[in-house]
Amino acid sequence: MNRMKPKTALMAMSISVISSVLTITAAWAADSVTFSESYLDKAVCSGDKADGYMCETYPTGKFSLKANFSFGPSNTIDVATLNTNTAVSIAIGGWTLDAAGEDNPAYYTLGDATTLKFKASAKKGTNSVTATFLLIDDVAYDADCDTAPKLEGQVTLTINQTELTASVSANTGEDNLRCQDDLESSPDASNFDYDPTGLTNATVTVSISVGQTFSISTDLAVDVNVLTVTTIDGDTQASRISVKGSGAF
Repeated sequence: MNRMKPKTALMAMSISVISSVLTITAAWAADSVTFSESYLDKAVCSGDKADGYMCETYPTGKFSLKANFSFGPSNTIDVATLNTNTAVSIAIGGWTLDAAGEDNPAYYTLGDATTLKFKASAKKGTNSVTATFLLIDDVAYDADCDTAPKLEGQVTLTINQTELTASVSANTGEDNLRCQDDLESSPDASNFDYDPTGLTNATVTVSISVGQTFSISTDLAVDVNVLTVTTIDGDTQASRISVKGSGAF
C-alpha cells in the first residue's frame, strides 16, 4: 500500500470502485455455503497534466456469505438449551465475528446480539432463535477525523429444530485515506493484492460454532480474479480483485 500525506484530492482516475453483488437464490440445498468478496485499491491523486500527478491508494471492499446446515444425529443443536450466554463463533478466512476487537478476539454470545428473538410454543418450548449482530465501529465523518459510530456490516444467525442458517455482509479495508479508519477485515481477497495472476485451486475456510458441542467447517473452493493497473501518475499500482465460491459443509 502506497501512503503519503494527501494533497487536494483529484479523482481523475481510470479506475472505478468495484461494487460486490452477491446473488442469493431462494431455494437452498440441505447443506450449502456461498461466498463473494470484492476488493479495490482506491486511488486519490493530486496535481495536473502540466506538472504531473501524484497518487496514493487505500484498500476498500465488500463481502457476503450465506450458509445453511441441516442437523444430523451426530451434529445438532438442542434449541431449548440456547440462552443469552451461549457462545457463537463465525469465521471466514481472515475475518472473525469477535466481541473484543481484532487485538483481543473473544467469542460473541447470543446475548451480544443487537436483536435476539426466541420463539416458543406451550407444547414444544423454545423451537427457534434468531440473532442479528450489527457490526458498528467509530469512523471519521469529516476532514478533521472526528469520529462517530458507523454501521460496517450485519450478521444474522437463525437456529430451529432442524437447521441453522447464517448470513454475513460487511464493508472491508479503510473508510478513507486521510484518517485511515479500519473497517472489517478482508476474509480472503487482500491475500492476492498486487498478484496479477490470481491463484488457482484457492480455498477459504468457513467455520461456525454454537455453544460447546456444535461446530461445522469447510475449505470452500473459490475462483480468484486479479487485475493490477497503473494509476494516472504512471507509477502507483492498484489492484482490483474478486473472489467467489460455493460448496457445502
